[in-house]
Amino acid sequence: MYQRGLKDIVAVHTSIASVEGNIGELRYRGVKVDELVPNLSFEELANFLWTGKRTSATLQNDRELANHIKNIIDSLPKETLLMDAMRTAISAYAHKEFKEKTIQEQAIILTTALPIIVARHYRNQHDLPIVEADEYLSHTANYLWMINGEVPSEVQVEALETYLKLTMEHGLNASTFAARVTISTESDLTAAITSALGTMKGPLHGGAPSGVIDLLNEFKDPSSIRAIVENKIKNGEK
Repeated sequence: MYQRGLKDIVAVHTSIASVEGNIGELRYRGVKVDELVPNLSFEELANFLWTGKRTSATLQNDRELANHIKNIIDSLPKETLLMDAMRTAISAYAHKEFKEKTIQEQAIILTTALPIIVARHYRNQHDLPIVEADEYLSHTANYLWMINGEVPSEVQVEALETYLKLTMEHGLNASTFAARVTISTESDLTAAITSALGTMKGPLHGGAPSGVIDLLNEFKDPSSIRAIVENKIKNGEK
């Protein structure tokens, strides 16, 4: 039996999240996100997903990337896509000292590192000086600080953090499935996250917003929109 995209195939049962698209409902550990997102910070929600406890995960520590990680990011060609840069840098965490930490400690380190990796590569791509992390800012605010070199406003932080919290967990999507397959072989966490990032990059998953941006960039003016969309439909494009 062949099911495209594993449609209607039950691969695993989980209590961490449930997605009911037909009724527009997303739950984290049985609680509707409507109740969680306004009341918990990114750090608190991350810890809730990891442990079931509504306490804050410590994501201010470990904001200094190891030198070998920095060197890898700085050596990447500017045209390297951000997803590829993330995947490459995360792979470099697979060393003895890191693997000796608990899975919880590893998860915190990688969660803390990812926005720093993205910001560093982004700044390199645009020939901008590197902005070092600020240990006093929240996870989301620190990311915006490193990207833009300016302390973000409360509105900017709230907008991005709301998005991050709503996309934090979506059940057994493609990247989560890939990560779970990898870790189920008793591989390590860095290998699992690398698998997830490689899967998420695809245009049928996390890469989809890039396609939307490309489409919007094609619209030079309002008068061109209908012709471009109709042409894409005619050619069977996304």
